[in-house]
Amino acid sequence: EIIKANPSAPVWGKGSHYWGEPELGYYLNYEKWVIRKHAMQLADAGVDVIIFDVTNDVTYPQVYLPICETYREMRKAGEKTPDIAFLGSEISVNTLWKEFYRKGMYADLWFLWKGKPLILFGQHEIPSRKKNNDVVFPEEINTFFSIRQSWAWTTLPWYESCPFGKNKWPWVDHYPQAAGWNESPDKPEQIPVAVAEHPLSNIGRSFHNFREPETDNYDLTPYTAQGLFFEEQWRRAIEVQPEFVFVTGWNEWSAGKVVMGKDINKELQQWKFYPGAHLGKAGRELKTGDTYFIDQYNQEFSRDIEPMAGGHTDNYYYQLVANIRQYKGMEAPDTSSSSKAIDINGSFGQWTSITRTYYDHTGDTVHRNSPGEGNSGPYINNTGRNDIIESKVSSDTVNYYFYVKCSNAISQYTGANWMLLYIDADRNKKTGWEGYDYVVNSTVADGAITTIKPLQNKNGKAAKIKYKLTGNELMIAVPRASLKGIANNQFEFHWADNIQKTGDIKEFFINGDNAPERRFNYLFTE
Repeated sequence: EIIKANPSAPVWGKGSHYWGEPELGYYLNYEKWVIRKHAMQLADAGVDVIIFDVTNDVTYPQVYLPICETYREMRKAGEKTPDIAFLGSEISVNTLWKEFYRKGMYADLWFLWKGKPLILFGQHEIPSRKKNNDVVFPEEINTFFSIRQSWAWTTLPWYESCPFGKNKWPWVDHYPQAAGWNESPDKPEQIPVAVAEHPLSNIGRSFHNFREPETDNYDLTPYTAQGLFFEEQWRRAIEVQPEFVFVTGWNEWSAGKVVMGKDINKELQQWKFYPGAHLGKAGRELKTGDTYFIDQYNQEFSRDIEPMAGGHTDNYYYQLVANIRQYKGMEAPDTSSSSKAIDINGSFGQWTSITRTYYDHTGDTVHRNSPGEGNSGPYINNTGRNDIIESKVSSDTVNYYFYVKCSNAISQYTGANWMLLYIDADRNKKTGWEGYDYVVNSTVADGAITTIKPLQNKNGKAAKIKYKLTGNELMIAVPRASLKGIANNQFEFHWADNIQKTGDIKEFFINGDNAPERRFNYLFTE
């Protein structure tokens, strides 16, 4: 906002800044509503572990303990969450040992590597340090953990020191990234993948083919939302196929600023361990009195995958999802068939023999009422209504049958945007609205009759169809004649309840309940 207001002479003011606005607002890092949302997003993406960056000596228990508590609560409710680990300094690793690990706190959440809790450590390579790699931990720490040294860039002494790359896990590196190893150099253990590097070195989200495209007056490029640097890094990781891919990063919004002093060369000398730091801010020459940024600056020069409000929204999140799936592989879709005719006026027990089940997160309709950072907030969201937990589909020669189950009794059909069912019949994102060709329940006639409406044509007529609601279960019969365009006996579907308005995909991100989450869909194959 500051750059947008005056790109030629931004008025930065005091304190630190956010490089952009998070999708969930300027939340406090210990807000459990946000922690839960993020845990679900990361689990859906296939993330195995989150690594807390505590390299500045402070461990932030006021943040990591609420995260641990929330993760444990979610797991007790049957939810999946990532495990936890830390990247610390010499000081913070010793603190974590005394205050967290030695006490066995939240041991069920610890990420184990080679049979032991993983701990990463790194140190700034600055002139005041006597030598490189001078950290020595007590024997009790050495025997308790799988320890790996982790810092930036494999061109620096920390990585190159003998033995070259052994037990070294870089968290950022220039393409093509080097791998860390444990047993043998020809068995890559870990490789980093980053969204971008730093504004000081002029390596942003658009950097690829060894160059940063020209930036505009707002220090953005035409490619900022496309993830070119991120994709190049992922291609390298998938080529190398290490045991562990270390992705940077998530929840990194803070843009700490520095004002350039009179001796520019001396000022930049303190950042000489940043390859290319002499380039200044986003490739522009720095002058005395200029404000510059070290890690995060703006949308182009930042490393956060977490969805943002506006800008690239959730592009980087889905790029993460796609590449994790390429790297780890996926289970084949369940194509088992147990379809049969369903009597829409009969009992819900008919669905017991339909074994193919589509699951959704439980507990994601909890209401929000939390303060924000600084003078932002309070953040209030009371749109959670029906907590969808299971779906099924069946078919015969006449109808498709949809079943959905919620954790508690489903609200009455008279509520706004009630139990909407979006169907992508042709699996083509270029047709309909956001790829969805039909919507069910946009208009509900009464307690037994609802509608299916085509979305390709705004003037398309809604057809009346039957449904039944009892307690926490709902089933709908959709005639095949009303669902045209299905190819290869497959279609995708998505439930949305109590979104606040239709026609805006962002509603799927933050309001009501969606099954599956966000832009994800379920796939049905006959």
